[in-house]
Parts: sequence; structure tokens; C-alpha cells
Amino acid sequence: MAPAPLSLERTALASSIASLVSRIACHPLDTIKSQVQASDARSFAATAAKTLKERGVRGLYRGLGAAAVVGTPAGCAYFTSYELFKRRLEPFGLSTGLAHFSAGLPAVRHA
Repeated sequence: MAPAPLSLERTALASSIASLVSRIACHPLDTIKSQVQASDARSFAATAAKTLKERGVRGLYRGLGAAAVVGTPAGCAYFTSYELFKRRLEPFGLSTGLAHFSAGLPAVRHA
């Protein structure tokens, strides 16, 4: 028997937390990727080493505040709307894969 789904309020809270944690974990990679794209550098590792040498670990997290302010609500909106659409599709008896695919189509995605 499957566990009862979370309320939409708890889904929104969990989605917000997950979005924030993923931003914190992945922001250094986004920072380095942006630096590689903005320069003529060819090496991700060399760009990461240069950033650490010149700016330290704080340099990898530059701009995290803005990314979190925009990305956390966007992730919350996406995952919560996805869950809502998925629940609305359950009565139609779609297969699991098709239900997930169908719920993802109308979900708001800005993150």
C-alpha cells in the first residue's frame, strides 16, 4: 500500500527546501560554467582552479543570493504544480509513466 501523499502545503515547503539545497550544491558548477562560456577558456578544471586561486571558495558562491531568491520560489511553483496536475490526472487511470509525463507538461517551469 502506497503512503498517503503530502498535503500541497507540505509539498510546497519540501519543494522550496529541495530547490534551495540544490541551488547551494550546484551554484559553484554554474559559476564555473558561466566563466568558461564568457571567456575563451577551454578547460572547466583550469577555470575552477583559477577561480579558487583568485577569489577563494566565496568566489564560487558569488551571486548565490540572487539565484536563491529567484530559483527557490520557481522550484516550489514547478514541483507543487506538477504534484497538483499529477493528482488531477489519477482518476483517468493513466499508466504511471504517462501520468508523470502528462503532469509535467502543464507544470510551471521557470527555474
